[in-house]
Amino acid sequence: MSQPAPRWLLILAFLSALPAQPVAFHFIRVPLHEFLTQWLGAGALLTAITLFYAPVIEEPAKWFSLVLPSLRKALKPENAVAVALAVGLGFGVGEIWFLAERLSRSPQFAALPFWQFSGFLLERLQVCFIHGAMIALVFKRFAEGRSVLPAALVGIVLHFALNFPIFLSAVNVPPFGRELWPLVMLAYVLLFTGGCVLWVLRLAQENGPRDNSGKA
Repeated sequence: MSQPAPRWLLILAFLSALPAQPVAFHFIRVPLHEFLTQWLGAGALLTAITLFYAPVIEEPAKWFSLVLPSLRKALKPENAVAVALAVGLGFGVGEIWFLAERLSRSPQFAALPFWQFSGFLLERLQVCFIHGAMIALVFKRFAEGRSVLPAALVGIVLHFALNFPIFLSAVNVPPFGRELWPLVMLAYVLLFTGGCVLWVLRLAQENGPRDNSGKA
């Protein structure tokens, strides 16, 4: 970042987001799914609704860090993007722990040597950054005292766009087939990450240092 946040602020942002994903899953997503299953029953409608679980639940969970008074007070337009990335990193690391714990209880995965999870780790590290990119505009607009609703909707749409191909892969939508879908997903996530990098750099540069002419 051209004007990074103080180290204590980044550490606070990171720590505040660590438990957000497991908490949102166990206390919001699971009860909601149980309720909808009892109400609607298993079927196409419930499947369609589940596609929105992660975007609609996880994005607001990342905004929780803004509740902390010390974080809000120190948040400025010029450091908002850096703080958002720290929150995204904390959220993503918490999600890695959550997924790893669940995988460790599955016999088919628990017996595998650690190096066979290198693909999982690479994808998860990309997602750590993406989580921060999705909320960067929310934090920036909040720091500027502007409405965060448009930015919140952008983050939710981006999250849905990232996850939707996973559903397509799971149901084996043509024309790729089960052999090619993993490669397609790998390429898609890499392209998505690259787009997020450009997005974050643009947001950060909006508050970069200015020269004598007054231009950024």
